[in-house]
Order: sequence, then structure tokens, then C-alpha cells
Amino acid sequence: MLRTSVRVSVVFAGWLMAVVTHGALAQKAPELTRSTTEGIYSAEQAARGEKTYGMSCLGGCHSATAHKGGPFKETWNGQPLSELFVKIKDLMPDDNPGLLSPKEAIDVLSYILKLNGLPAGKEELGSDKATLAKIKIEMPSSVGASQSR
Repeated sequence: MLRTSVRVSVVFAGWLMAVVTHGALAQKAPELTRSTTEGIYSAEQAARGEKTYGMSCLGGCHSATAHKGGPFKETWNGQPLSELFVKIKDLMPDDNPGLLSPKEAIDVLSYILKLNGLPAGKEELGSDKATLAKIKIEMPSSVGASQSR
């Protein structure tokens, strides 16, 4: 009887460990499978983003160079694109956070990628956070710390 109880306990402990391990793996960050160097936004999208950026970001809060060059690279290089999208969409503009629609926010993000020398592609970038979480912000080597705000 004691052996059966020990066996059941060992089997249960093994099952519990498998469930916990599986749950932990399922919650890990998505693998970064794409790069901003692959032309992930369209030129038209960046053009729309430039207009929104000019109306929402310039003047009161940011200068024209606030989102490009070395400081931008130091902050965002290697990060998932979803983090930048969420910051733009949920926290900007400073004086009215959350003002931008998801489409406006992704357009602004596309313009910021363009500002940093990242190439446009043929397809528009979508605002799906799960998809954006798989795209790694990678900056061209020509964008260095010598460029400033």
C-alpha cells in the first residue's frame, strides 16, 4: 500500500512538473523571426505617418531629430517592434495619451523607421501586436551614436 502511494505521488509530481514547465514555455516571449531591415512597411504608410507625426509629435514635445540616430538606436535596437508601437499608441502624445488610432500609430511608427534609414517594402505594416512582437528592431550600421537629437 505504501509503495502504491509513493508511486502515485511520484507520477503526480512528474505530471505537475510537466504542466508547470509547459505553462512557463507557453508564456515566454515570442521568437523574433523578422527584422525591420526587411522592408516591413510601405512608402505610402510612412508618408501618412510623416503627416501625423508633424501634427502630433513636433513642436510641443519632440524635435525633428528626436526619434532618429544614435539615441534611438541605443534605446530600441534589438527590441520587439511591438514595444515601440505600444508606446506610441498608448502613451503618445504626452499631452493626450492614447489619442492616436492603431492605424495612425502604426503609420507614425513606419515614418520613424524611415527616419532611421530602414527600407520600405511593398506591403503595409499591420497593427497586430502579436505580429509586431515577432519583429526585431534592427538598425543599419550607418546609424551610430554620433547622430544626436
